[in-house]
Amino acid sequence: MPLARDEDHWRSAGMRVFRICVVIFAILGMLAGLAVARSGTAVSLGGITVSGWQAIWIVAVLMTGAGALFGAVWLIIFKALAHASRG
Repeated sequence: MPLARDEDHWRSAGMRVFRICVVIFAILGMLAGLAVARSGTAVSLGGITVSGWQAIWIVAVLMTGAGALFGAVWLIIFKALAHASRG
């Protein structure tokens, strides 16, 4: 069991959480894109309408980007914990 004062533990935990966030959001993006394609509707992005496989990939990429931003927030939190664990 790692100690709370172990700075490397917080850094590795932060990277693990970041990767998990990106993967989960990418999977959710693929599922959302598949749901849109299956329903037969199109995705409107700022006046541009896309459908089919292009819509699936665009939604997946946008959700992956959102997951990266969400994970980056957690990276900042874990970096602060690592900094605080120095003493």
